[in-house]
Amino acid sequence: MIEVEPLGRGRDEQEWDSFIRTSRGAVIYHSLAYRNLLVEHLGCAAEYLVARQGGEIRGVLPIMWTADPGERVMNSLPFYGSHGGIIAASLEIERALMDAWNARATDASTLAATMVANPFLECHSQRPVYGLTDERISQVTALPSGASAAEIVALISREARDNVRRAERRGVSVELDNDAIGEVSRIHRRNMLSVGGLAKSDELFASLPNHLRAGEDFDIWIARRAATVIAALLVLRFNGVAEYYASGTELEHRPHNPHAALLVAAMAHSAQRGCRLWNWGGTWLDQRGVYRFKRKWGAADSRYRYYIQLNDRSLLDAAPDELLTRFPSFYVVPFTALRQPVGQ
Repeated sequence: MIEVEPLGRGRDEQEWDSFIRTSRGAVIYHSLAYRNLLVEHLGCAAEYLVARQGGEIRGVLPIMWTADPGERVMNSLPFYGSHGGIIAASLEIERALMDAWNARATDASTLAATMVANPFLECHSQRPVYGLTDERISQVTALPSGASAAEIVALISREARDNVRRAERRGVSVELDNDAIGEVSRIHRRNMLSVGGLAKSDELFASLPNHLRAGEDFDIWIARRAATVIAALLVLRFNGVAEYYASGTELEHRPHNPHAALLVAAMAHSAQRGCRLWNWGGTWLDQRGVYRFKRKWGAADSRYRYYIQLNDRSLLDAAPDELLTRFPSFYVVPFTALRQPVGQ
């Protein structure tokens, strides 16, 4: 018999973490530490489901709900496309958890539900209920076991190698400094503003060390030139996967290529700490420049989907800014599906 129920506290939480740390395809977004970070930062409600067989956890499904019970949107998971979905020990466990998702996704009180597929797993035996999809490119670099910086450089393109050498010639130095969360936040924000992107907030970065362990769950790398911090990189690490989570270079120092120096050091360190994969994160299909940059660093690519069940069709009449305001950090519908064109 398979029993699906909400995750309890105490011993249940220890079981959850033990299960995902030994499960293929589980990434840091499935962890309870990341759950706690999102709950604090977003003010959302967590409903984490476990499937038990013989009294033991055999499958998990992390779910987040928007905080307002009258505006229920469900994601697995929200916030910058965090990978969610089911981690299961068998197909029958997966089906039981998928049934639980589908029941919630089609409930009349749920305005919309989105499951972000996990690119580190093969296709599920069944897909969640959905009416719309969105697509991303997963880009991942395989890290040789225990690779040195020289071995990382051998993986990357000639252009990327030239950038690494330029940083060295121009006196860029790199160091691991897990207390430099403020530098990451500041430089990341400036970079995102310069390209019109949406930056992760200062509050998120400030709270991250309260939930994730420095040197275990995350590392911070900074680059200096003439004693001045000119670039920073935050890497999350879990279950053999290093996540390229946030980075930035001071605009006036980009010609020195400090980002390339940071990447070599961080990728080699991650490999030496047992990481098999470097996950660059999802790339939109029209982000050609971003796609080419990741390819230069040895990334192989595949496609994965967002599966969206839309129950309240009136959401299609909203403008993008309205959805972003009503449901901050939650995925609702593809903007391309809105009846009101983007930008109007």
